[in-house]
Amino acid sequence: MIKDRNIDYRWRKKTIWAKEWANAVGAATAVLDTLDVGGTPVSATLNTSGVMGFSLDAAGEFVRHVMPVGSDVDWDNDVWFRVLWSSGSSDAADTIDWKILWQVVNVGDALPPTVDQTLEQAIAQDTVTAANALQVTSAGKLGAGTISSDNQAVVIDVEMEAFAAGLSEAKLFLGVEMAYIPKFTDGAQIHDNSEPFN
Repeated sequence: MIKDRNIDYRWRKKTIWAKEWANAVGAATAVLDTLDVGGTPVSATLNTSGVMGFSLDAAGEFVRHVMPVGSDVDWDNDVWFRVLWSSGSSDAADTIDWKILWQVVNVGDALPPTVDQTLEQAIAQDTVTAANALQVTSAGKLGAGTISSDNQAVVIDVEMEAFAAGLSEAKLFLGVEMAYIPKFTDGAQIHDNSEPFN
């Protein structure tokens, strides 16, 4: 019989694209209409590529998503997140700050108007590489055991926390990539992997 301790589990990576984040788009002070943020269409394409995302134009704007606490995720290990994004800027001096917030909810709970739990390791500031490029931030970490497999769902906000004054071009949220150890047996899965996005 193969025992769990004899298996060195590998990271599983999953991308949740922007079009799956259909619950709400909001500002720093309130949830806004899902069709419009500050006069800018929320659903937008990246130049003529046909790649869809959410266009955010002010610091503090965010997108919100509710997802089940998947049984295939080992929440007893660290779970990592990074943001996929793009902009119309070609200025390498332009920077942007993305933040992920979360909140556990269970069936029967009131859905929270605000989400305020932060990652154990925040996502570092990112820098523009080229206009209309697919960009990926460094990874932020949700610490092992922060969420329990007994929980039923988690609300996730991805917030455009800040950006350089010169970054006046379009800024698109394209999605979130998460990396986790898959759950196959009782207890924490054993692995000896380095951080998944190194």
